[in-house]
Amino acid sequence: MNPLLSVRELTVGFETPKGPVRVVDGVSLELAEGETLGLVGESGSGKSTLALSLGRLLDEPPAFIDPGSRIEYAGVNLLALDPERLRTYRGKAIAWIFQDPASSLDPVIKVGHQIAEAVCAHSDVGRKAAWNRAVELLALVGLNDPRDAAHCYPHQLSGGMRQRVAIAAALAGEPKLLVADEPTTALDVTLQAQILALLGDLRERLGMALLLITHDLGVVADIADRVAVMYAGRLVEEGGKEQVLKQPAHPYTEALLRATPRLHRTGPRLPAIPGAAPDPTSWPSGCRFHPRCRYAWDRCSSEEPSQLSGETGRWVRCWLATEPQRRRG
Repeated sequence: MNPLLSVRELTVGFETPKGPVRVVDGVSLELAEGETLGLVGESGSGKSTLALSLGRLLDEPPAFIDPGSRIEYAGVNLLALDPERLRTYRGKAIAWIFQDPASSLDPVIKVGHQIAEAVCAHSDVGRKAAWNRAVELLALVGLNDPRDAAHCYPHQLSGGMRQRVAIAAALAGEPKLLVADEPTTALDVTLQAQILALLGDLRERLGMALLLITHDLGVVADIADRVAVMYAGRLVEEGGKEQVLKQPAHPYTEALLRATPRLHRTGPRLPAIPGAAPDPTSWPSGCRFHPRCRYAWDRCSSEEPSQLSGETGRWVRCWLATEPQRRRG
């Protein structure tokens, strides 16, 4: 069966005074209908740039997408569409929710009108029908009194409620793919769990695919089917959730897991990953993680590994796949 979303050799960058800088570098991934893919990585790894590039939401220029890149939705190459036709896919086929709902909600318009406007943009309905649909969507995302909430301005709602409103607005076009970029980071732990549960429930009820972008492996452990790990503009590991989280193949994935808090863990402080993510203006030679890797040897700094396949549906970009005896401790 053909994937709903197919990204091939996606390279996205920005023009700077120092020349072009690639932030996403040759990324390929697929997402099936109704599937959840968790995309994990530190801040600065290129996750959000990838998310925005799926709908060409970045300003071009200064952003650019390499001509050799392909982004296919249901077999249609979105990068080959003219702006007018591309707009028909935004919101209707693919919708986005972001970390801060305030960035996508107008502070001086009642939330019900904002959602109704989104409904009108994607379907041929009148104002009354659009308003009623907005109330239905607010109920769908779990607001206790959706009619009262529809008459509220964003500042009158709590952070968790605003995020639910943003999700309702994203669902207005009945998309088949929802891209959630750090949707729980600005919320407390209890609200994070509620929003994640809501996203999982909506995926099942509406049959959507979900691309969940986060820096937190604990988040993807809850609802993802597969996990892709991103570092310095590249995917470094991908596989089923159980494969990646229980037996990480890439040292970066392993380091992220070691730094993840667990209720039963006691003793010294969580181990931090040494150093910092590299500047995209000067990626390290060889494997981009080698300056921070506890297993690195000479080959890692001189030769970049390709995608090395392992179990079915799994691959890793690391020379340890060919020399596993070097993994220690």
